[in-house]
Amino acid sequence: MGQVVPPDFWYQPSVVRHLGCLDLPAVLRKVAAVPGWSQDDLARLLAYSRPTLNKIINGVRPLRVDELSSIVHALKIPAHLLGFADVGAVSQTIEARQSYFVVRQTTVKCAAIEREYGGNAVASYLVREVDKWAPVVRDSTSRPLIASFGELCALTGYAHYDAQCHGKAGYYYDVGLQAAHESGDRNLASQVRALMSMKATWLYRPGEGAAHCLAALEAARARRDMVTSMLLGRQARSESPCGDRRTVHRLLAECKEIAAASAPLDTPVAYWTSLEVFGNAGIAYKDIGEFALAEENLARAISLAGKSNSRDITLYLGMMSRLLLKQDRIEEAIEVVDRILASRVLSGRATKQLALFVAKTEHLYGSRLREVRARIRQVLAMSRTAENHASSQ
Repeated sequence: MGQVVPPDFWYQPSVVRHLGCLDLPAVLRKVAAVPGWSQDDLARLLAYSRPTLNKIINGVRPLRVDELSSIVHALKIPAHLLGFADVGAVSQTIEARQSYFVVRQTTVKCAAIEREYGGNAVASYLVREVDKWAPVVRDSTSRPLIASFGELCALTGYAHYDAQCHGKAGYYYDVGLQAAHESGDRNLASQVRALMSMKATWLYRPGEGAAHCLAALEAARARRDMVTSMLLGRQARSESPCGDRRTVHRLLAECKEIAAASAPLDTPVAYWTSLEVFGNAGIAYKDIGEFALAEENLARAISLAGKSNSRDITLYLGMMSRLLLKQDRIEEAIEVVDRILASRVLSGRATKQLALFVAKTEHLYGSRLREVRARIRQVLAMSRTAENHASSQ
C-alpha cells in the first residue's frame, strides 16, 4: 500500500502533544481518522489484526517497547517530535522515555494520595517503587529518567517525614538530591533542599535547616520565582527559633513579595503555593513572639487548605492549637482540636500536634479538657495500632 500520512498532520497541536508524552495509541486513533485512511489500512501497515489494533487504540492492550519503535519507523513519525535527534536513535532511547513517563505517572498518582490522606497512606508503596526502579536508573544515562526518579525519591522522603519516620525520610531525600544533581535539574535540587530544611526545623535543628536553604539559594542566585519564595520562607522558619526578629521579618517580606508575582509551582515533590507561604510565616512569627501576625497567617493557611485537602488542614489546625495554648487561650485551642478530631485524615504530623496538646495541658483541669484529652488518647492509640499493622505487612 502506498499511503503516506500527510507531513503537516504530525504538526497539528493535539498530535504534537500526544507525541510529546509518547501516547502512540492516541496518535494511531488520529491517523485512522485521516481522510483516505481507516483502521483496516492502519492495521495492514503495522501488521496487526483489526481487533488487535482496536484494543491498542482503546488502551486495552499496552504496547511493548519494540512495537513503539516499529510504529515510529512504519509511519515515518518525525523523530524530533518524540524528543529524539534522529529516527535511528529511537530504538536505543525509547525505553528510557517510556520508563520516564511511567515513573513520573507513579509519582504524580502517589503525590495526590499523599496530599489528601497523608504519608502513611503511600510510604510503603513508594519504597517498593523506588526499589523497583533503582536498578533501571542506575544503568541509564537519560537525564529526564534520572530526574523523575529523583522526584519519586523526594516524595518517598516526604511521605516518611509526614509519617514521622525521620531516618527513612533523610535517606530518601539524600538519594533524591543525588539524582537531582546527576540529572542537572537545579530546580529539583532546590526543592529537595527545601524538604530537607523542613525536616531539620521540625527536629529542632535550625542551623541545619538554614544551611540547606542557603545552599539552594546560592545555587539559584539569579532566580526570583516560587522556588526562591519557598526557600526564603523555609529559611525564615529555620532562623525563627534563634529569635532574630529583624531577619525573620526581612525574609518573610521578600518571600511574600516574590510569591505575589510568581505562578504557583505544583509539582509531585511538594506543593509550593501561597498555602505554604502563609503556613511558614505563621510558625516563624510564633517563634519570635509576634502572635497577632502568627494567628493571621495561620488562619489564612487554614482557609486555603480547607478548600483543597484534609492532610494540610489538620496540620495547620494543629499549629494553630499550639499558638493558642502558648497564649493561654485554652477554650479556643479546644475548639481547634475538635476540628482536627472531626477530620477523616490524621497524618503523622497531625497526631504529633495532638500529642503535644495533651502534654501541654496535662497540668490543667476542667471537664471539657478531660473529655478532649480522652478523645485524643483514643485517636493516638488507634493511630499506633494502624502504624504497627502497616509495618508488619
